[in-house]
Amino acid sequence: MREAISAEPTLGRFLDRRLENNGVTIEGIAIREGRLLAGFRGPMLDDGRAAILSVSLAALFGNGDLDARLHQLRLGGGQGVRDLAVYESGILILSGPSADGPGSYAVYWWNGGSPTVRQLKEISSVINDAEYKPEAILPLDKGASGIRLLVLFDGAKEGKPVVVDIPEP
Repeated sequence: MREAISAEPTLGRFLDRRLENNGVTIEGIAIREGRLLAGFRGPMLDDGRAAILSVSLAALFGNGDLDARLHQLRLGGGQGVRDLAVYESGILILSGPSADGPGSYAVYWWNGGSPTVRQLKEISSVINDAEYKPEAILPLDKGASGIRLLVLFDGAKEGKPVVVDIPEP
């Protein structure tokens, strides 16, 4: 991944910085259609956009062209990617603050190609303790009110799993 990141001019300039200096920090990974999608908590790109870098899975574990593609998504002011999860024909994105500290968290729907995302649900209300931050999502199944999504928290005992209902994309 370092090769793909350094070859991408928009991301490469942030490569050797730490997160607190708007550096490269991958937090979400998903595999879809023979490609690895890496979601970045940081850096925040121009105009507050978050980055997802897609590369050829075969090239990562064999040989061939990485065919890197940078997707720049508007997830909300100062929000980066906290996790990615493949769901049916697209990707669910857990977004949260790029920097440490308090902020809002939401789940977005992305088709995996366009620059357009759609917020499905703001989930900050499921956090009962500001000390814990949503860090992972797992789609469970479809219910009457939409998708049942398991949310896991950083710093909480055993991830403090919470089931959240979000609308269908």
